Amino acid sequence: MGLKQAYNLVYEKIIWGIPCRIFDSLYITANILSVLRTALILPIYYYIFVVPEPQFRTAFWIFLAAIIADSGDGVLSRYLEEKYITKGKPIKKLWLKLQQLPYVGWLFHVGVSNNGKLIDATFDKLTIIPLFYFFYLDYQMLTRIMGVALTHLEVISFCLGMMKYYAEKNHPVQIQNSGSSFWGKAKMVTECVAISFILCYTPFNPHTMLAAQILIILALPLALLSVKGHFSAITSSPFQGEVRVR
Repeated sequence: MGLKQAYNLVYEKIIWGIPCRIFDSLYITANILSVLRTALILPIYYYIFVVPEPQFRTAFWIFLAAIIADSGDGVLSRYLEEKYITKGKPIKKLWLKLQQLPYVGWLFHVGVSNNGKLIDATFDKLTIIPLFYFFYLDYQMLTRIMGVALTHLEVISFCLGMMKYYAEKNHPVQIQNSGSSFWGKAKMVTECVAISFILCYTPFNPHTMLAAQILIILALPLALLSVKGHFSAITSSPFQGEVRVR
């Protein structure tokens, strides 16, 4: 057994095995989990902005829960894919009915899908970008410059990802490239660790802010590589001319 196979066994079968079964029994799909973990941004803002004394540690634990849920929605989608699609177990009737609902039917999709990848990327940005905007409002100029640059790279990366997805939507051979890249995942991890440093030790601690700033500096080239990957996928697509005609 190779290292990657061992990692997948431990992470997906052992660590996430029981949680996936619980989510399945509660009729929670991967897309619903994505929405739920993004909704955790609301109590984070509550404990930072609304309460008389900001409770950064409480916000940290909520943010940690969002990160854990983010790491598990992909595993849950593959679990449901294997159970209901690969192994052929009948999809629950309630899910089949809910999938037909307008506007919200995508929430109840079972298994891996290209729409699910787009949804996951969208909610990643909805979680990260508002937090970054907050953290760079009251700090020194260099921190704000780096934060604004990274935040705008996130927006550009998201827009290019959307363009790539819709340009290739009708071409299944190319759509597989619409998932997140290695650089995008590395960037996301770096950003989450930086935010965790700030929340866990409060943004007024100079030592943890220094660690967060270093991580932000490391995230900048990763964000550039992620943007470059999205842009290259769009410009090199053999169908881009066909999409323009449409």
